Amino acid sequence: AMMIGLSLITSAMSPLGDALTISTLRRPGAFDPRYGRVRMFGSAGFIAAVLLGGALFERYGMSAFPWLA
Repeated sequence: AMMIGLSLITSAMSPLGDALTISTLRRPGAFDPRYGRVRMFGSAGFIAAVLLGGALFERYGMSAFPWLA
């Protein structure tokens, strides 16, 4: 029940964040041409972290993540 409640509350956070970002960028003079590059490298960093974390977990198990154990 707790996970369902948490999912209901947090499921709208990403679309709301995107909407806020887009509305902010539409203001005159607010657009930063680096926005796309920042998003691209953020996504690439996330992918790299997931792949590295998955490889560490597969090789060493939960002992590679002591803060989660």
